[in-house]
Amino acid sequence: MTLLQLQQHLLRFYSSISKTQCCQEIEAIICILNSKMDIEQGPVDYLPRTVSTIEKSILLAHKLALSFNPKKKQASLDISMTNSRDLSILLDIRENGIKHIFNNEPQYDLEVLKLAFDNETYSVNHRVFDNNFDTNGLDFFNGNVVGAYCVLKSRKNDNMLTTTINIDELNSIARFYNTDNLTPHFCYRQLLKRAIKTLYTPHDSVLFNLKEALSFQDALKSDNKEFKQLSQSELATYL
Repeated sequence: MTLLQLQQHLLRFYSSISKTQCCQEIEAIICILNSKMDIEQGPVDYLPRTVSTIEKSILLAHKLALSFNPKKKQASLDISMTNSRDLSILLDIRENGIKHIFNNEPQYDLEVLKLAFDNETYSVNHRVFDNNFDTNGLDFFNGNVVGAYCVLKSRKNDNMLTTTINIDELNSIARFYNTDNLTPHFCYRQLLKRAIKTLYTPHDSVLFNLKEALSFQDALKSDNKEFKQLSQSELATYL
């Protein structure tokens, strides 16, 4: 399937799930693909498996009311190669997208979503909390990262749910998912999966859709692995 054929196919697919702004969204998706594909290698042939991953990504974004419009910075696409050299094109929820989702979430508000640095004190509502961070961190662009943490606040009773993840856990998860680049966005994704795991999430809820979307990208990457240093049961202790 050529890029033009893909665009026409996605327009029909998007129209079947949404009646608003489908042309603008598909144009944004095509722009993302053009910007991430290596056009010097020649035209890309979009195989059925690749097209199905794009459709799944569009459906998940639609469920979460996310836009691929680059100006909104809510959602993008992550491109990876499978062992059989097929392309997987996966939904990538950006930080603005996470904030947008929790603005529409009726049960919980996202109070804090941050990287944790060494030699810092962490508090919730001005109360210092004990953390699970190690002293040896990873050198990101603005400091020595030792983990990440988030705080969800119940809209019903103002209770705070604090979730942490440390750098050793993140490195283990990254090895399982065959991820070489441990980015802040990867850290946030694993942290939110851990936080949501502890909550009641009916199948028709915003949080259930968010959990599905966060897992989608990692699940396909783990399926493509030839070797896993972390078993599924071991992974469950982290997430």
